[in-house]
Amino acid sequence: MAFDTVFKNYKDAGQEHTLNFYESLDARGKESLLKSLSSIDVARCNRIFAKSTQVNKNQKDVLAPLPEQAFDSLITAEPSKIKNWLDTGLKLIAENKCAVILLAGGQGTRLGSSAPKGCYDIHLPSGKSLFQLQGERILRLQKVRILAFTNNVSGPKKHLVLRTKKWSFLGM
Repeated sequence: MAFDTVFKNYKDAGQEHTLNFYESLDARGKESLLKSLSSIDVARCNRIFAKSTQVNKNQKDVLAPLPEQAFDSLITAEPSKIKNWLDTGLKLIAENKCAVILLAGGQGTRLGSSAPKGCYDIHLPSGKSLFQLQGERILRLQKVRILAFTNNVSGPKKHLVLRTKKWSFLGM
């Protein structure tokens, strides 16, 4: 798809900033970006976002805190219940039936960095970022649990995905 067509679609949807750095890309990068952007129905994305953030006035009165029986706390739960949660969680990790979502918002601009805070170099002896440390801990836990439950150290392949506005890291 031609640049003009993609730009018009994104401009009509109020998302033309997506192409702000188009001119700084090499030919391959431009082609790749246009291909990716043309595969997205940006108007539909805007509609989904608008609907998901719209407050239904009739629903306002329905929203209420969860009933006490719907949640529990490590502070107040019985030790046997906590052990059951731990055992169940570790078993699910070993069975590849668990996911981790690490919410870490904001850029490190006050730290003098344009990177997400979790990528900021805090001068650890290892030179690793907080995201990398967290990812390695998750992968280590996964390996330990797979070995404990299946005697198979490799287990199913897991992927770590880091997504932010400007950064994308896949791997580990």
